[in-house]
Amino acid sequence: MRLHETIVALAGLVLYVEAINSSDQNGRRLQEEPCTLLLRHTRYEDQADTQEVACVDPLTNDILAISGTESMKAGLLAMFNRNELISNESTMHSTNAYFTDNGQLLLSGGLDTVVFGEDASSRKSNPTIGTKSMLALRVIASDASTTSTANQISDAWFGTDGDNVNHKSQYYACSGDKLEFNPLVNSNGGIVNGVLTVSITETVDGTENTIIRSAATAKATSVLGADLFSEPDHVMVCIPPGTNGGWIAYAYINSSLSVYNDLWCNYVSAQMHEIGHNIGLAHSGESSSYDDQSGMMGYSYSDSDTLMCFNAPKNWQLGWYIDRQKILNAGSAEQIQINGVSDYKQTGDDDTILVQIPGGVTDWYVSFNRKDGFNDQTKEGGDQVLVHNRPTGVGYDESKLLAKLDSGGTYTGAPVRITVNSINLTASPPYATVTFGTISPQSNPTSSPPTSSPSMPPTGSCNENPKAKFLWRKKMKNGNLKISKRSCRW
Repeated sequence: MRLHETIVALAGLVLYVEAINSSDQNGRRLQEEPCTLLLRHTRYEDQADTQEVACVDPLTNDILAISGTESMKAGLLAMFNRNELISNESTMHSTNAYFTDNGQLLLSGGLDTVVFGEDASSRKSNPTIGTKSMLALRVIASDASTTSTANQISDAWFGTDGDNVNHKSQYYACSGDKLEFNPLVNSNGGIVNGVLTVSITETVDGTENTIIRSAATAKATSVLGADLFSEPDHVMVCIPPGTNGGWIAYAYINSSLSVYNDLWCNYVSAQMHEIGHNIGLAHSGESSSYDDQSGMMGYSYSDSDTLMCFNAPKNWQLGWYIDRQKILNAGSAEQIQINGVSDYKQTGDDDTILVQIPGGVTDWYVSFNRKDGFNDQTKEGGDQVLVHNRPTGVGYDESKLLAKLDSGGTYTGAPVRITVNSINLTASPPYATVTFGTISPQSNPTSSPPTSSPSMPPTGSCNENPKAKFLWRKKMKNGNLKISKRSCRW
């Protein structure tokens, strides 16, 4: 046995003995140290979405659901929604809390017995610029395995076998080449092109997906001989079909873990959406919490090659286009030419892709949703000017799609009036010209205009010349209007 494996085994034995000493006769273990809180978003096949709060067991490093009364769980979620708690940063401790043998933290005393804290060191850095490593776990259970092979999963995430539209390529393109995800390189444990296949003894048929996930991550830790989450920036668990519920995928906010139901592990929109949660993005909505289909934080699609990026509030939060951003304050009056994200490399530092209008507790964003290139399959608002808003700041908050404007369209719900003068799709690169506020027309001089020399009209008939206008000559005859003649005016 290698030295580091021996050390890990001994450390695990010590922790196990300590856990036994602190457990009661019912197999419950008293919470003796604060646990780090995580917010989880789960999506379902019927487009429903649920949130729940979990905690990281400081003894096992496993992620456990928090059980208790419905009012208690609702109270925890409300604290997250008010930004009083931050996923993977806030901590919780209660002398009346127990870790149960079925993988939960039972909070029997309610929130009145809880002490909340903050441990910034527990939050793993999740930068949105640079290079990050990823490890996918392909799970083989006793009764089923993922539909995709390890090679197919690697290809879907990293394009290692010719898939031209994959998670890595799409994030790289949408970020303006600023964020790159690469497969984890590790000489130990059988990782091939960023994928580790793990076999577990559990059955998936009718089983909760969290049980399969915990078994898979525990097995991966054993195979690697070290904490699974210590090296890769992101871990993706691909679970075989058959678990309970019609779930698609879920992820933990500001964390490194995301989980996928079988083939959803291969679909680019699901991949980008869940990793988006990992790096701090909330949902994008329109009439509901995440039905904004102009970007990846809305719905996901069972398509392996979805060419779409993120909306303006998300792009502003991610910081990818800071060199093409413009801030307009209330009362501003300005006309701006706005380019699309897909044309970023064809623009210069003096060009604009994102416009923000601060509004106190709410910020508005204006963008041109160019439907082309790596954003060619945007599902909503293609080649239109979009208006979004979100709570002020760049933290974890939902955005809202408010308007999709064509040429001549106007939106008046922001701190300044937004009017689309024109959309030019034939220019290189294409752009939308947008007026913010009201621009007063230039006043005419009081002096008399110069007299121009007479010029001959263009040749050709009125019908032949597209610039021609008819001039009708009219006169009264016996009290009635009579049109006697028409001629051309250019």
